[in-house]
Amino acid sequence: MRIFAKTNVDILHGYLRHTIILYTIPLVLTSFLNLFFHASDMLVVGRFAGSAALAAVGASGTTTQFLFHVYGGLGTAINIMISQALGARNHNSASKILHTAAGSSLLLGIIIAAFGLYFSKPVLTLLGTPPEVLPQAMLYLRIYCMGIPGGACYNFLAAALIGKGDTTSPFIILSIAGVSNVFMNLVFVIVFHMGVAGVATATALSLYFSAIMVAHKLSRMNEAWKLRRHLIRIDFRLLLSIFRLGFPASVNGILFAACNMYLQSAINTFGAMAMAGCAASSTITSFIYVSMDGFRRAALTFTGQHYGAKLYHRMREIFKISMIYATVAGLAIGLLAVCFRHALLGLFVTAEEAIHYGSIHLSIMGYTYFLCGMMNVFDGAIRGLGYSMLPTLITFVGIVGFRVFWISTVFPKYHHLGVLLSAFPGSWIIILLIYAATYRFFLNNKIHPKST
Repeated sequence: MRIFAKTNVDILHGYLRHTIILYTIPLVLTSFLNLFFHASDMLVVGRFAGSAALAAVGASGTTTQFLFHVYGGLGTAINIMISQALGARNHNSASKILHTAAGSSLLLGIIIAAFGLYFSKPVLTLLGTPPEVLPQAMLYLRIYCMGIPGGACYNFLAAALIGKGDTTSPFIILSIAGVSNVFMNLVFVIVFHMGVAGVATATALSLYFSAIMVAHKLSRMNEAWKLRRHLIRIDFRLLLSIFRLGFPASVNGILFAACNMYLQSAINTFGAMAMAGCAASSTITSFIYVSMDGFRRAALTFTGQHYGAKLYHRMREIFKISMIYATVAGLAIGLLAVCFRHALLGLFVTAEEAIHYGSIHLSIMGYTYFLCGMMNVFDGAIRGLGYSMLPTLITFVGIVGFRVFWISTVFPKYHHLGVLLSAFPGSWIIILLIYAATYRFFLNNKIHPKST
């Protein structure tokens, strides 16, 4: 396919300020489109199925994030392993990693989907989802789970492309899938009046469509390690390596998601309007997050390939450039979101009470989200060096520990949404302090001071 031609960025050579931008922009646009799956769900269901349906989709959002992170961290491991193998010019190793990823993705996706289907009601009930919202939230979550095998397959295979330096192909793939998702949302909700079932079905089908396209791209590459159906099998030695690197990253994401589920249960105490407003705001702030997170992934891939190629002298510059870009992106987009918060929230909800709650959420997140972007660049740089367990331990202490403490002790005394959401910037500041004190040591330990 001509649209997939010449999509690589030369990670190991050239001016880093330019190559990091060239690598990251398609990655950020890809994440925007990925979010657009969920945002279109929220927009269509909020406009055409009502606030209760919007609250149902929002109530299931933290659970779908939890399920995604179970396999999302393993995709990070594939990114690291492919980038290091290609940096070392070991195409045979890259081929084995790719085919093991392809063989294990669908199996893992089926297992996660079965888990989500079985535990959907207990989890949503545990989160305190209001009775009037629970049936629709369960319906959305169960249909979404049917698409998880496609999501896992796409995530694993797209990670191989990203580790190779190709961020444009995933963008093209999700552009096509995103348009199809929006079209199906409109048809299923407006024409067939399917409500939350319609948007969930559209999202699940789009995930499978994305998986098919990324597999096609990998099978048509002009590379020695391209995807070949007859070579797809699970190399258990490599699978153990993927789990060794990826499981801590999965745990890291799961801890975030579990903590957010706990926070969602606190938001639920304010009622359906607060749930709808915060769900709309979370959708908007997700775009701030991915604009910064692209630079985390750039730091991870660039560090991994340079470490594999033993180009140690450029690794500190990779970190510095990624940190500057992530901070500027977070501040600029966050401030814009705060300035236009009422108009943006009005795209999703019409009730004044829901907009009020959403405005509180968006203001706090918009002003402080750049701290999260800075934290994530540290995370990506350390994982690119091959350290995977350490960032997970830091996350557990700084994110989960602080937020659970805050929600359990401070929030009950001051039952206000602003007090509850202050747990976010507080935890980011703690993590930044820990990362700043440790990153230099881990970089020097990995590459040896004399090598720099």
